[in-house]
Amino acid sequence: MSVRNFDPGDFIQVGDGGVGSTTQAFTHVALFQTDETGGSDRPVISVGSGGGSCTMGRSSGSVAYYDNSEAAYPAVGLGITAATWFVVAMSKAAGVTTPRFHAKQLGSGSWVHSSASGTVDPDSETVDRIRFACFTNGSADFDGRIAVAALFTSALSDGVIESIETNASTAFLLSLSPFAAWELNQASVATDVLDLIGSCDQTSITGTDVVEGVDPAWSFGLVADTGLAWISA
Repeated sequence: MSVRNFDPGDFIQVGDGGVGSTTQAFTHVALFQTDETGGSDRPVISVGSGGGSCTMGRSSGSVAYYDNSEAAYPAVGLGITAATWFVVAMSKAAGVTTPRFHAKQLGSGSWVHSSASGTVDPDSETVDRIRFACFTNGSADFDGRIAVAALFTSALSDGVIESIETNASTAFLLSLSPFAAWELNQASVATDVLDLIGSCDQTSITGTDVVEGVDPAWSFGLVADTGLAWISA
């Protein structure tokens, strides 16, 4: 299995699917592996326009919220380390609210959940693009791999977010009814990244490559692997 690798400057843009405004409720979910633990402002999923966004990014060993005018960070570190697959999420209710951040190593350790120390007032923009590894206004500094991503138009609870890692499958992720979801496991960069639910399909790409041999312990595909086999009579 291949997963998509991003060097600084690489990114993928997909359509907005009519998702709405940057001020509404969102939960961003990603299965990623970073090549570095230092540095901030490393966008993972960005939803917005050239004038404003709601972005989940990596900041040192944590997850952060960014828009085009402010940032918010968890009150405690989330323990993200390099060369390790993590399920990460950022949840935020609509309007002027406090983002909440979530992270757990895939298949090991414990969840860490932490709210920001204060509220954020999102830029009010109509979403016209969704980007992986890039802010909607153009800065692309993520260094690592993204295997799965999803966007919800609600602020998911801690328990629901924890269930994503417990079940570790695309089929289960889709059962939670995200607005859009993507697998970035194409064997070639020539194959577009497609929305598994709606119309948020790839519209442009800059760089990226596929890597093998670093697969996460995740069941890809639209049907869960039950471990059962059909036996013909």
